[in-house]
Amino acid sequence: MTRLTWDDLIGKLHAALLESEHSLTPDDVENIWELIDVGEPGVAFELLCSQLYEYDAAVSPRMLDSLREMGTSMQLKPRQWEILRVADHDADAGQ
Repeated sequence: MTRLTWDDLIGKLHAALLESEHSLTPDDVENIWELIDVGEPGVAFELLCSQLYEYDAAVSPRMLDSLREMGTSMQLKPRQWEILRVADHDADAGQ
């Protein structure tokens, strides 16, 4: 898998946060946005994944693929996204 450009990574991270913000607390969302804005996408990604896991939020298969691509591109450990619960269908994500 090729590494994402910085802009692609930030764009995918923004999209992932927008898709999952209904499953997170407002403080989590704010903290993740701030981490992205200050150039800490790895920390933002780790926080996003850990909070989704903590709240047992289901992610869509499409979002899991995006998280895998981002995590792999940043050379992070796969367990961060592999522990997430995957919804049966995209429409079920976050329920």
